[in-house]
Amino acid sequence: MKRHVLRLALASFGLAATPAFAQNIINVAAGNGSTGTPPNGSVATAAPLRGPTSIAIIPGGGFYIGDIGGIRKVDASGIITTLVSTANTQIDGLVLAADGSLYLSLETENIVQKRAPNGV
Repeated sequence: MKRHVLRLALASFGLAATPAFAQNIINVAAGNGSTGTPPNGSVATAAPLRGPTSIAIIPGGGFYIGDIGGIRKVDASGIITTLVSTANTQIDGLVLAADGSLYLSLETENIVQKRAPNGV
């Protein structure tokens, strides 16, 4: 019954195909299952992560990962880079604003930071 409801909802948006998530297919988008700091410029699915806790989707493709020790960016082609290094601080939440600013919450420091699109 749930799949029929999902198909009906998708049809209302003009989508005829059932997406992979509705077919119980799960693909890894980043991380290889081991713990470590990902090397910049590596393929995201082959790179280790230290403890991903949050993501923020980038319009047009790609996403940010809130990870222990930094913010990682996976671009639309699947390449991972570290944007911000935070030592051993755990990033608990990420939100990407319409202007491109990235807000991150740091529970261990009891603060919310704002990173402008230019990285400041």
